Amino acid sequence: EYARNLPKKGILKQAIVKRTRNNNKDDWSIIIYYDTVEPAQYMELDLGNPVKEPVGIDIGARKTAVLSDGTVVENLHLNEKSRKRRAKLQRKISESEKGSWERRKYIGYLNHMNRHIRDAQDDMFHKTTRKIALEHDIIVMEDLKVTDINNLSDDHKKHRKFSDARPGEF
Repeated sequence: EYARNLPKKGILKQAIVKRTRNNNKDDWSIIIYYDTVEPAQYMELDLGNPVKEPVGIDIGARKTAVLSDGTVVENLHLNEKSRKRRAKLQRKISESEKGSWERRKYIGYLNHMNRHIRDAQDDMFHKTTRKIALEHDIIVMEDLKVTDINNLSDDHKKHRKFSDARPGEF
């Protein structure tokens, strides 16, 4: 059963089936990317009600996103904040004997921390994108190739900040 009906006209762009494991329990989800209108036809749409202000989204490293209406989506910097704790846990894992109870315990701590960070970031992205979708009828984004931006400089701090912003999520 679908959460909502898919439009009759459109193209299925991508479908991702995802399995995450939480406390020995599998969580399954499916993500569907569906395109209903050609980009050239966006401005000619007859939506039946007045069109709300269109918005453009600029993705960045310092700020996760800046909208053309002036709204700024701040970067949570969760990976940067937890970097020292992650390094400490990884050291403890490498120092402990393979297959030992202690090693499994530290791996569980590390997995829990990573899941907590991922869930917090997912929550922020979901709330932000939902708010943008409700407030604007037309949303335009820059054509961003994340791998090209990461290869522009050799500065590992810039790479960390940019990956912490998760630019591919928008």
